[in-house]
Order: sequence, then structure tokens, then C-alpha cells
Amino acid sequence: MSQIRIFIALGLAVLTLSGLSLGKAREETRLRDRIAGLEACQGALGKADLTASAEHCPPPLAAAHVAARRQAGCDHALLAGDLFALRTICSTEVKTLFAQREAETRRADNLADILKTERADRAADIARAEARARTETERKLRAQAAISSAPRDGDLLVLDAGLLCQLRGESADCAAAP
Repeated sequence: MSQIRIFIALGLAVLTLSGLSLGKAREETRLRDRIAGLEACQGALGKADLTASAEHCPPPLAAAHVAARRQAGCDHALLAGDLFALRTICSTEVKTLFAQREAETRRADNLADILKTERADRAADIARAEARARTETERKLRAQAAISSAPRDGDLLVLDAGLLCQLRGESADCAAAP
């Protein structure tokens, strides 16, 4: 009877060990399949093909891959100035910021043009004022020269038509005009 118990115990032990080894083999196969799947996912993530990552990777990884590829495409569109790609690839927030930046750039350009125009106008106004001042100074100097060269009758000046024309800054010929 004790030998029967030993054989039964040995049989149960053999069955238990075979069950454990079978379970171990299944778990090893499952882990190998999972490792192979993750390696396939890793290979798919290294490529630009979004369908391969969706096929081989878990949904969160596939979604992250799509987001990363979109971000890389958006960055490239921003750096290249490709407005079509920017409008199709980038998120709404990026499009909004890009539009705001472009609007501010145009506004700054317009203000720079206005400032340039104002400076040119101010320079022209200064040139006209200087020319007017020179003309006025020359006229005053000619009038003073005419007065100082005018004939005198004691302390009084004798003014004729030619001298009056010179005092007004006109040529002496104006006295001959009717």
C-alpha cells in the first residue's frame, strides 16, 4: 500500500510538473510573441508609414506616433514657409499663432513704411524751410545793400522806382514796366 501511495504521489508530481512545464512553455511562447510584436512596433515607429504603426502597435503608441509625425510635418512646414502644408498638417493652435505672427509682422512692416515716409516728409519740410530762410536772408541783405547805397538828402533817403524794386527783391527792370 505504501508503494501505491508513492506511485500515486509520483504520478501526481509528474502530472503537476508536466502541467507546470506546459504552462511555462505557453507563457514563454506568449512572451516571445509579445516581444516579436513590440519589435515589429518599434520597427514601424521608426518609419514614416502611419498605417504600419497602427497595425503593429498598441493604440496609445500608434496615436503618439501619429501626433509625433504631425508635429514633425508641422515643424517642417513652419520652417519652410509652406502655407499649404501648414494649413493641412498643423493644429488649430499653431495655425492661430502663425496667423497672429504674420499679422503682427505685416503691421510692423506697415509701421516701418509709415515711419520712413514721415522721415522723408520731415526732411523735405526742413529743406524747404532752410531754402525759405536763405531766400529771406538774401532778400534782407539785398535790401540793406540797396538802402546803404541809396542817395541821401541829409538824413533822408531818396527813393526812386528802381530802388523800390530792389527793396522788394525784384530786378531793377521792374521800374520800366507799366
